[in-house]
Amino acid sequence: MKAYAHAESLAYPDEQNSNVPRPKPYPWILHPTIDLLFCCGGLVWLFFAARFIFFSDLASFQQSPAVLALLVLVGHLFSDPHTAATLVRVYRNEESRKKYHFCTTWAALLCAVSIVVGVFIDDMPRYMLKAYTLLVIHHYMAQTYGLALLYCYKQNYRLSALHKRIFWLLAHCTTLFAILRELTFPEWGGRNFLYYQLPFIGPLPQWMFLCSVYMLAGAIAVFAIMTTWRAAVRREVIPFPALLLMITGAAIFIVSGQLSSTLWLFVPALYHGSQYMVVATAYYLKEAGLPNGLSNHRIAEALTDVSALRYFAVVVAGGICIYVGVPYIISEFGVPFTAAFVVSFSAFNFHHFLTDREIWKMRDPQTRRLLLE
Repeated sequence: MKAYAHAESLAYPDEQNSNVPRPKPYPWILHPTIDLLFCCGGLVWLFFAARFIFFSDLASFQQSPAVLALLVLVGHLFSDPHTAATLVRVYRNEESRKKYHFCTTWAALLCAVSIVVGVFIDDMPRYMLKAYTLLVIHHYMAQTYGLALLYCYKQNYRLSALHKRIFWLLAHCTTLFAILRELTFPEWGGRNFLYYQLPFIGPLPQWMFLCSVYMLAGAIAVFAIMTTWRAAVRREVIPFPALLLMITGAAIFIVSGQLSSTLWLFVPALYHGSQYMVVATAYYLKEAGLPNGLSNHRIAEALTDVSALRYFAVVVAGGICIYVGVPYIISEFGVPFTAAFVVSFSAFNFHHFLTDREIWKMRDPQTRRLLLE
């Protein structure tokens, strides 16, 4: 992984030994339905459609008791636990703590210091939150890019170096577009988020943003042309989950207005958080050993196993401790709960970004084997 997202380093396997027979990998991570709904953005689009079918306007959708209850539920089931899943991965035993020493010591210390600084400097929570909103753009798109490559490999869609570079370009042009928009227009970069008015850093010259628009449009066009040409001429169709991932990942940052507001109600939990949980759960089950010699093709059956249920319980409880317990403890020292929440939210996510950079690197033989098989 590069920079702040765990899956960007899901680099495509070395093709130099492509003549050597390899066992056919399971084409999904957990199960076709689970993957399409929870990993590739399927549920986001279903709820997006429900908003326009069953609600007259965005306000009625956002204020619906059923929708609000659903948002709280999926937040606790997917968004919060995905941060805890990273901590479980690196702190679970002495071997992992030594292997990821930087993450478990120095990165943790850095984030603990940021909590202390954020608590004692009045304006710091806003700036920590601002840093989060910029870094998370790359985090989301890098994860999208890496998982798209993973599905291409698992479903035997071999990418040339050029085609993979176009994938990379589309993901990074989307990231650049979204970040420059935040730094160019006050309505984007200075908006309200988590009860705070974000500080607007800018404006950058608009020509820089316009360049990113042209670059993104070009990357989308080249991606579409190459993918269509390969399907028409070589009869090789890009795997649907990879295509859905790229479309969803780009769309959540490109659209604006009420379309963006509707999508982003569910994106954190049912796109990013849930897809992380799909990957992390599959990794955990394979690492622990599937029960009774269960094959990877039947890995979804292991989701009801005691060890899987215990894992879910741990990460859900961990997520609640991180995002509810820690702010509550800080607030007991006289810090307003909103400030305590924002500071701890930002710090834990900074640690999450740094740690994911290390734990999903495909050059690690075990990580590569467990993700790709």
